[in-house]
Amino acid sequence: MSCARIESGVPGFSLAPAQSLPDSVVVDQPISRTIGQFMTSQPCVVDAALTLNDAQERMALNNIRHLVVERHGRLAGVLSMGDVAVARSLAGTRGEALSVTDAMLTTVFTCSPSDDLAAIALEMEMHRFDCVIVVENEFVTGIFTATDALRALREVLVGHPVERGITPQHLPSREHVDLVNRHVSLSDMLKQHGGAPRADDGMLFSH
Repeated sequence: MSCARIESGVPGFSLAPAQSLPDSVVVDQPISRTIGQFMTSQPCVVDAALTLNDAQERMALNNIRHLVVERHGRLAGVLSMGDVAVARSLAGTRGEALSVTDAMLTTVFTCSPSDDLAAIALEMEMHRFDCVIVVENEFVTGIFTATDALRALREVLVGHPVERGITPQHLPSREHVDLVNRHVSLSDMLKQHGGAPRADDGMLFSH
């Protein structure tokens, strides 16, 4: 399926022929939906060099389970709460010294915002992926997780658009976008000099 690509080159697959339904079953014309309609825009992004402690803290404070990982501004992997737990159990007493690089998955399933929701959901189901990184023009524009998929399911079941059942805390309100951008710029500058604010330090600017 060309719309979804597996970075590590997972072997492709072919779908079994569809079975026809009995004449008595009436099937409505399916409504095409795209990943862009249900993805979480502005995903929480961290640098690969961030400590695993800070990454775990950011996920907890922001009420999310995945972090998009970048290195030099490019997608490098994805980190989940489950990845953190596995890395800590394997590291034992060295757990405090781990970085995001030590725990993240570098095999990343990506798609574009215009890709068909049903096709991507099938890929996720068959390969047991719990998230998809949404990329447009080589830049990360969103993330589609199992939580987003459940919201899509609710919309299909009730027949009309639905609100999010839960909103990630890292998503800024519109009036705070400029403030957040200034915070991120300063944080990136500090990283280049060997330091960065912790997740619980809050924004570096105030009104």
